[in-house]
Amino acid sequence: MKLDYEVLIPSRKRSARLEGWRNLFPFAKLFVHHSEHDDYAKVVGDANVRTHNVKGLWSIHQEMVDTSDREIVVSIDDDVCRVRFISGDGAANSAITDPAHVRIVIENTARVAKDLGLELFGWDVQGKPQYFRPTDPFKMMTPCDTAFGTIGRKLRWDTRFVVAGQFDYNMQVLARSRILWLDSRYYFDNGMVGKGTGGLQGIRTMENENEATELLKLKWGRYIFRGSSKVKGKMGGRTYRILVERKNPLASTR
Repeated sequence: MKLDYEVLIPSRKRSARLEGWRNLFPFAKLFVHHSEHDDYAKVVGDANVRTHNVKGLWSIHQEMVDTSDREIVVSIDDDVCRVRFISGDGAANSAITDPAHVRIVIENTARVAKDLGLELFGWDVQGKPQYFRPTDPFKMMTPCDTAFGTIGRKLRWDTRFVVAGQFDYNMQVLARSRILWLDSRYYFDNGMVGKGTGGLQGIRTMENENEATELLKLKWGRYIFRGSSKVKGKMGGRTYRILVERKNPLASTR
C-alpha cells in the first residue's frame, strides 16, 4: 500500500543556503512565510515553495499539519546538510548522498511507525557511532527533533513556546502512547548548530529559553527538567522523562 505522506522543510531567511534541499531532499517542499516566497521561488522554483502567514516555529509546525492533506507529515530542519548511516563499528559513519536512498530511509521509518500505530517518529540526534548497538538498532526513546514525522491530527503544538516547543510535543506523545519511535541507524546532521543566520538565530535568547523552561515545568512538573551548562554564559541542555505506573508492585517506576 502506498504511504500517504509528504516532506516539508520549514525555512526562514535561508533562500541562499539550500544546498541540503538541493542535494538531499529535492522531493520536499519548502515551507516559508509568504513575505519570503519570491526569494525562495527564484532559487528552487514556485512549485517547490509552500507559504504560510503565521509567526513562531511551533505555529508553523501546526500550520504544516493543518494545511496538509496527507496522513503523515515529515519535517526536516532547513540546515540539515548530511544524512548519515551509523555503521556500528564504533569508528565511522557513512554519508548517504543519493536523494532516492534518503527517501527510502524516510519512507521505511514512517511505515514502521504507522504499522505500530504510533504518532511520532524520528532519527538519531547524536550521530555518534560509538553509541550504536548493531543488535539493538531501534529504540523507543526520546527526543524526536531536527528530522521527524507526525502521524494523524490528535495532538497539537503549543504555540506559546518561542523555543523548546518540541520538548512539549514529545511529552504529549509520551503521555498518550508511551512510545516515540527513533531509528538510531540514521543521523540527520545539521552541521554547526547555532551558527550563521536565519532559522531560530536572532529569535532564540536566554530570556525566552528561561520562559520555555518555566512553562515546561508548569505543564509537566517533575517529569521534565533542564540541566545546567558547564560553559559560562551558555544555555544548558534539557533532558526529560515520564514515569509509568506499574501494576506489578515489584517493578520499578523509575
